[in-house]
Amino acid sequence: MKRFLALLLAALFLVPSALADPLSLGEDLTDTVTVLYNGEDESGGLYRYTYRYPSALDGDDLSAVCVNEFYRKKVQEYTSDYIPSLADYYAGQSQSVSVDVSYEVTCNNDDYFSVLIHRTETVEGETIESWEGNTFSRTSTIIGSVSSLPKLLGILDDGESDEWLEDRQSRKVWEALCTLVWDAICENPDGIPFYPDLQEDELEYIIDPVLSLDQDFYMDAEGCLVFFILPGRAAPQEAGLITFTFTLEDLRDEL
Repeated sequence: MKRFLALLLAALFLVPSALADPLSLGEDLTDTVTVLYNGEDESGGLYRYTYRYPSALDGDDLSAVCVNEFYRKKVQEYTSDYIPSLADYYAGQSQSVSVDVSYEVTCNNDDYFSVLIHRTETVEGETIESWEGNTFSRTSTIIGSVSSLPKLLGILDDGESDEWLEDRQSRKVWEALCTLVWDAICENPDGIPFYPDLQEDELEYIIDPVLSLDQDFYMDAEGCLVFFILPGRAAPQEAGLITFTFTLEDLRDEL
Protein backbone atom coordinates (compact mmCIF):
# COMPACT_ATOMS: atom_id res chain seq x y z
CA MET A 1 0.00 0.00 0.00
CA LYS A 2 2.85 2.42 0.82
CA ARG A 3 4.41 1.72 -2.56
CA PHE A 4 1.07 2.30 -4.29
CA LEU A 5 0.64 5.68 -2.57
CA ALA A 6 4.19 6.72 -3.40
CA LEU A 7 3.68 5.99 -7.09
CA LEU A 8 0.33 7.73 -7.07
CA LEU A 9 1.85 10.89 -5.58
CA ALA A 10 4.62 10.77 -8.16
CA ALA A 11 2.06 10.65 -10.94
CA LEU A 12 0.18 13.62 -9.49
CA PHE A 13 3.14 15.94 -8.90
CA LEU A 14 5.74 15.00 -11.48
CA VAL A 15 5.67 15.90 -15.16
CA PRO A 16 4.99 12.64 -17.02
CA SER A 17 7.65 11.24 -19.29
CA ALA A 18 7.07 9.49 -22.61
CA LEU A 19 4.24 7.01 -22.74
CA ALA A 20 4.90 3.68 -21.09
CA ASP A 21 5.24 0.37 -22.88
CA PRO A 22 2.32 -2.07 -22.83
CA LEU A 23 1.91 -3.76 -19.47
CA SER A 24 3.83 -6.97 -18.93
CA LEU A 25 1.58 -9.59 -17.39
CA GLY A 26 2.62 -12.19 -14.88
CA GLU A 27 0.82 -15.14 -13.34
CA ASP A 28 -2.93 -14.74 -13.11
CA LEU A 29 -4.58 -13.86 -9.83
CA THR A 30 -6.53 -17.07 -9.47
CA ASP A 31 -8.02 -19.38 -6.86
CA THR A 32 -11.07 -21.45 -6.01
CA VAL A 33 -13.10 -20.81 -2.86
CA THR A 34 -15.47 -23.60 -1.78
CA VAL A 35 -18.06 -23.40 0.98
CA LEU A 36 -19.57 -26.76 2.00
CA TYR A 37 -23.08 -26.34 3.34
CA ASN A 38 -22.76 -29.05 5.97
CA GLY A 39 -19.14 -28.17 6.70
CA GLU A 40 -17.87 -31.72 6.00
CA ASP A 41 -18.37 -32.97 2.46
CA GLU A 42 -20.11 -32.16 -0.82
CA SER A 43 -23.12 -34.38 -0.21
CA GLY A 44 -24.96 -31.55 1.54
CA GLY A 45 -24.37 -29.11 -1.32
CA LEU A 46 -21.81 -26.36 -1.87
CA TYR A 47 -21.05 -22.90 -3.19
CA ARG A 48 -17.89 -22.90 -5.35
CA TYR A 49 -16.31 -19.70 -6.69
CA THR A 50 -13.40 -19.90 -9.14
CA TYR A 51 -11.82 -16.67 -10.35
CA ARG A 52 -9.05 -15.68 -12.75
CA TYR A 53 -7.99 -12.05 -13.11
CA PRO A 54 -4.96 -10.44 -14.77
CA SER A 55 -1.88 -9.56 -12.79
CA ALA A 56 0.77 -7.12 -14.02
CA LEU A 57 4.42 -7.69 -13.25
CA ASP A 58 5.87 -5.55 -10.50
CA GLY A 59 7.67 -2.40 -11.56
CA ASP A 60 7.66 1.36 -11.26
CA ASP A 61 4.75 1.72 -13.68
CA LEU A 62 1.76 3.11 -11.76
CA SER A 63 -0.57 1.44 -14.25
CA ALA A 64 0.69 -1.99 -13.18
CA VAL A 65 0.26 -1.17 -9.50
CA CYS A 66 -3.27 0.14 -10.08
CA VAL A 67 -4.37 -2.92 -12.07
CA ASN A 68 -3.09 -5.26 -9.37
CA GLU A 69 -4.67 -3.22 -6.58
CA PHE A 70 -8.04 -3.08 -8.36
CA TYR A 71 -8.32 -6.83 -8.80
CA ARG A 72 -6.88 -7.58 -5.37
CA LYS A 73 -9.63 -5.45 -3.81
CA LYS A 74 -12.23 -7.02 -6.07
CA VAL A 75 -11.29 -10.51 -4.91
CA GLN A 76 -11.06 -9.45 -1.27
CA GLU A 77 -14.50 -7.83 -1.34
CA TYR A 78 -16.16 -10.80 -2.98
CA THR A 79 -14.55 -13.51 -0.89
CA SER A 80 -14.98 -11.73 2.45
CA ASP A 81 -18.39 -10.08 1.96
CA TYR A 82 -20.41 -11.74 -0.80
CA ILE A 83 -19.48 -15.43 -0.74
CA PRO A 84 -20.50 -16.06 2.90
CA SER A 85 -23.91 -14.42 2.48
CA LEU A 86 -24.56 -16.03 -0.92
CA ALA A 87 -23.55 -19.45 0.41
CA ASP A 88 -25.97 -19.02 3.34
CA TYR A 89 -28.77 -18.06 0.94
CA TYR A 90 -28.28 -20.97 -1.45
CA ALA A 91 -27.78 -23.39 1.44
CA GLY A 92 -31.23 -22.34 2.65
CA GLN A 93 -32.58 -23.10 -0.83
CA SER A 94 -30.72 -26.46 -0.90
CA GLN A 95 -29.10 -25.42 -4.19
CA SER A 96 -25.49 -26.07 -5.17
CA VAL A 97 -23.82 -23.22 -7.08
CA SER A 98 -20.72 -23.03 -9.24
CA VAL A 99 -19.34 -19.64 -10.32
CA ASP A 100 -16.51 -19.26 -12.82
CA VAL A 101 -14.92 -15.87 -13.55
CA SER A 102 -12.39 -15.48 -16.36
CA TYR A 103 -11.03 -12.65 -18.46
CA GLU A 104 -9.72 -11.58 -21.86
CA VAL A 105 -7.31 -8.68 -22.36
CA THR A 106 -8.83 -6.70 -25.23
CA CYS A 107 -6.38 -3.78 -25.33
CA ASN A 108 -2.87 -3.34 -23.94
CA ASN A 109 -1.02 -0.34 -25.32
CA ASP A 110 0.44 3.00 -24.25
CA ASP A 111 -3.00 4.53 -23.69
CA TYR A 112 -5.25 1.80 -22.32
CA PHE A 113 -5.30 -1.51 -20.54
CA SER A 114 -8.74 -3.02 -21.08
CA VAL A 115 -10.21 -6.31 -19.89
CA LEU A 116 -13.48 -8.10 -20.61
CA ILE A 117 -14.62 -10.16 -17.62
CA HIS A 118 -16.85 -13.18 -18.32
CA ARG A 119 -18.81 -14.75 -15.48
CA THR A 120 -20.84 -17.95 -15.58
CA GLU A 121 -23.03 -18.96 -12.66
CA THR A 122 -24.55 -22.43 -12.64
CA VAL A 123 -27.35 -23.17 -10.20
CA GLU A 124 -28.67 -26.72 -10.25
CA GLY A 125 -27.78 -27.15 -13.92
CA GLU A 126 -29.08 -23.75 -15.09
CA THR A 127 -26.36 -21.37 -16.27
CA ILE A 128 -26.46 -17.57 -16.33
CA GLU A 129 -23.75 -15.59 -18.14
CA SER A 130 -22.72 -11.98 -17.56
CA TRP A 131 -19.96 -9.68 -18.81
CA GLU A 132 -18.16 -6.66 -17.38
CA GLY A 133 -15.61 -4.39 -19.02
CA ASN A 134 -12.76 -2.80 -17.04
CA THR A 135 -10.77 -0.11 -18.83
CA PHE A 136 -7.76 1.56 -17.24
CA SER A 137 -6.46 4.78 -18.76
CA ARG A 138 -2.67 4.98 -18.72
CA THR A 139 -2.53 8.74 -19.26
CA SER A 140 -1.49 11.12 -16.49
CA THR A 141 -4.87 12.83 -16.09
CA ILE A 142 -7.02 9.93 -14.95
CA ILE A 143 -4.53 7.22 -14.17
CA GLY A 144 -5.15 5.10 -11.12
CA SER A 145 -8.59 3.54 -11.52
CA VAL A 146 -11.04 1.95 -13.89
CA SER A 147 -12.37 4.75 -16.09
CA SER A 148 -15.94 5.58 -16.98
CA LEU A 149 -16.86 6.81 -20.47
CA PRO A 150 -17.17 10.49 -19.44
CA LYS A 151 -13.65 10.34 -18.01
CA LEU A 152 -12.21 8.54 -21.04
CA LEU A 153 -13.75 11.26 -23.22
CA GLY A 154 -12.11 13.92 -21.07
CA ILE A 155 -15.32 15.73 -20.11
CA LEU A 156 -14.98 14.74 -16.44
CA ASP A 157 -11.87 14.76 -14.27
CA ASP A 158 -11.03 11.71 -12.22
CA GLY A 159 -11.47 13.63 -8.98
CA GLU A 160 -14.69 15.44 -9.97
CA SER A 161 -16.77 16.18 -6.87
CA ASP A 162 -19.52 18.37 -8.35
CA GLU A 163 -22.47 15.98 -8.38
CA TRP A 164 -24.59 18.21 -10.62
CA LEU A 165 -21.82 18.48 -13.23
CA GLU A 166 -21.10 14.77 -13.06
CA ASP A 167 -24.78 13.90 -13.61
CA ARG A 168 -25.11 16.42 -16.44
CA GLN A 169 -22.00 15.27 -18.31
CA SER A 170 -22.84 11.61 -17.78
CA ARG A 171 -26.33 12.21 -19.16
CA LYS A 172 -24.86 13.82 -22.28
CA VAL A 173 -22.58 10.84 -22.89
CA TRP A 174 -25.44 8.39 -22.32
CA GLU A 175 -27.66 10.21 -24.83
CA ALA A 176 -24.83 10.28 -27.39
CA LEU A 177 -24.21 6.56 -26.84
CA CYS A 178 -27.90 5.76 -27.33
CA THR A 179 -27.90 7.72 -30.63
CA LEU A 180 -24.86 5.88 -31.98
CA VAL A 181 -26.21 2.48 -30.94
CA TRP A 182 -29.61 3.17 -32.51
CA ASP A 183 -27.98 4.29 -35.76
CA ALA A 184 -25.94 1.09 -35.81
CA ILE A 185 -29.06 -1.01 -35.16
CA CYS A 186 -30.86 0.68 -38.06
CA GLU A 187 -27.92 0.15 -40.44
CA ASN A 188 -27.19 -3.35 -39.07
CA PRO A 189 -24.43 -4.33 -41.55
CA ASP A 190 -23.85 -7.65 -39.77
CA GLY A 191 -27.47 -8.75 -40.04
CA ILE A 192 -28.01 -9.24 -36.31
CA PRO A 193 -31.59 -10.43 -35.66
CA PHE A 194 -32.77 -7.53 -33.50
CA TYR A 195 -36.32 -7.71 -32.19
CA PRO A 196 -38.50 -6.47 -35.09
CA ASP A 197 -40.62 -4.25 -32.82
CA LEU A 198 -37.59 -2.64 -31.12
CA GLN A 199 -38.05 1.13 -30.81
CA GLU A 200 -35.47 3.86 -30.20
CA ASP A 201 -37.06 4.98 -26.93
CA GLU A 202 -36.65 1.44 -25.56
CA LEU A 203 -32.89 1.99 -25.44
CA GLU A 204 -33.57 4.04 -22.31
CA TYR A 205 -34.34 0.74 -20.58
CA ILE A 206 -31.84 -1.45 -22.45
CA ILE A 207 -28.85 0.88 -22.01
CA ASP A 208 -28.58 1.59 -18.30
CA PRO A 209 -27.55 5.25 -17.72
CA VAL A 210 -25.21 4.21 -14.89
CA LEU A 211 -23.81 0.74 -15.57
CA SER A 212 -23.48 1.32 -19.31
CA LEU A 213 -21.08 4.21 -18.76
CA ASP A 214 -19.00 2.25 -16.24
CA GLN A 215 -18.72 -1.38 -17.31
CA ASP A 216 -20.71 -2.19 -20.49
CA PHE A 217 -17.75 -1.43 -22.75
CA TYR A 218 -14.10 -2.17 -23.38
CA MET A 219 -11.36 -0.93 -25.71
CA ASP A 220 -10.16 -3.07 -28.61
CA ALA A 221 -6.59 -3.52 -29.88
CA GLU A 222 -6.94 -0.43 -32.11
CA GLY A 223 -8.07 1.73 -29.21
CA CYS A 224 -11.70 1.85 -30.37
CA LEU A 225 -14.61 1.75 -27.96
CA VAL A 226 -16.61 -1.49 -28.03
CA PHE A 227 -20.00 -1.14 -26.33
CA PHE A 228 -21.99 -4.32 -25.67
CA ILE A 229 -25.57 -5.31 -24.92
CA LEU A 230 -26.24 -8.51 -23.02
CA PRO A 231 -28.02 -11.45 -24.73
CA GLY A 232 -31.80 -11.23 -24.87
CA ARG A 233 -32.00 -7.47 -24.28
CA ALA A 234 -32.22 -6.09 -27.84
CA ALA A 235 -32.19 -9.32 -29.82
CA PRO A 236 -33.10 -12.98 -29.21
CA GLN A 237 -30.97 -14.83 -26.66
CA GLU A 238 -29.32 -16.95 -29.35
CA ALA A 239 -27.80 -13.81 -30.92
CA GLY A 240 -25.40 -13.76 -27.96
CA LEU A 241 -23.46 -10.72 -26.79
CA ILE A 242 -24.05 -7.85 -29.25
CA THR A 243 -21.19 -5.40 -29.76
CA PHE A 244 -21.01 -1.93 -31.32
CA THR A 245 -17.62 -0.46 -32.22
CA PHE A 246 -17.00 3.30 -32.31
CA THR A 247 -14.02 5.57 -31.95
CA LEU A 248 -13.98 7.95 -29.01
CA GLU A 249 -14.10 10.73 -31.62
CA ASP A 250 -17.41 9.31 -32.93
CA LEU A 251 -18.83 9.68 -29.45
CA ARG A 252 -17.37 13.15 -28.92
CA ASP A 253 -18.96 14.30 -32.19
CA GLU A 254 -22.40 13.43 -30.79
CA LEU A 255 -21.94 15.48 -27.60
